[in-house]
Amino acid sequence: MILTRAHAARRAASLLGALLTMTLLLSGCHGSDASEPHSDTHPSDRNGAHAKRPARGERMVLPACDRANPSAEAEQAAFLASFGADRVTASYGESDRALLDEFSDEATRQALAAVRQERSCNWVVYLDSVYLYQFTAELTAAAIAQLAADLRAAEFTESNRGPATSFTRSVATGDMRGTIAISHTLVGNAWIVLIENTVAAYEQSALDAFLGANPRLADEFSMSCVDRGAEAAIAAAVTEISPVEQAAELAGPPANGGWDVAGAAARAESTFDACLPLSWAVLPAAAPGADGASTAHLLLFHFEDFIGTATPAPTADEPLVSRLSKHSITARAGGVSATPGGASPDASLPPTTFTWDTQARELTREAASTRD
Repeated sequence: MILTRAHAARRAASLLGALLTMTLLLSGCHGSDASEPHSDTHPSDRNGAHAKRPARGERMVLPACDRANPSAEAEQAAFLASFGADRVTASYGESDRALLDEFSDEATRQALAAVRQERSCNWVVYLDSVYLYQFTAELTAAAIAQLAADLRAAEFTESNRGPATSFTRSVATGDMRGTIAISHTLVGNAWIVLIENTVAAYEQSALDAFLGANPRLADEFSMSCVDRGAEAAIAAAVTEISPVEQAAELAGPPANGGWDVAGAAARAESTFDACLPLSWAVLPAAAPGADGASTAHLLLFHFEDFIGTATPAPTADEPLVSRLSKHSITARAGGVSATPGGASPDASLPPTTFTWDTQARELTREAASTRD
């Protein structure tokens, strides 16, 4: 069985060959190595304006591929152990620009002309045309400023990650690869590109690894999204939804609106992810309501921000939720409605797909019965 990559057909090799290539190349970096000095000018207040630049003439450290993205490396190690490393024919480790070139736009091509040093990495994480590629490079300050301006003018969604600025978009390939996610993360004079069609998110892992290798850039600590748990996000969400209608014999307002925040947080360890554009948590009532029924809400999150409940009213049965991609989930029968009016909580509803639209920057809902 073959794992496909944009350049796998050209560089397919045995595991021994791949490991030998990694050994020979991890000590160095591919690409250009121009001689222009660093500039101490901050390219943009919105792009790491408070981060220190390396001293004049000092080069940034580009982590070797086995340290450039710990999340990707761990997922690859688990896959190789379960699938069998001797069965993998696609190349991984040090790579080339093949995938980057394929998905380059004018802004990317202009930035590539100003690269001072670079490294391309590839990971295998699972089968069926799954791509996970990372390009890390050092640019001049002027090139970083121009790249940030060009990305802001294009169809990218901008967000901040501590001292870094990230720009993301999705591209429908029209082929078996489906939708490809492209992200550009700018920090100091560094440029990190991720191109992938995986389920997980790797931007924060790449940034954390880079800042770890370049501590001068990390002078202002910002908690990584991987460290942000569900409980605080769920607690914030319950302040925006209606409290549970409690039984008459219970005096006083219910704590947390009558919702079981701690229980929801414990169960959300495998569903809530502050690094993903869409994740969820099932929020049950702490006790049966006034009618004696148990109810639950399906909370939806964009990164760590609460973006609403799946239905206006809580449902009588907890929904069954599964992930389709990092942007989409499907909630099945149990009371998830696709429309604001919704059906009653007791109704058996068709599966509903919830998708974070990166272009419109909003949540969309689609019931199975309305699909073509």
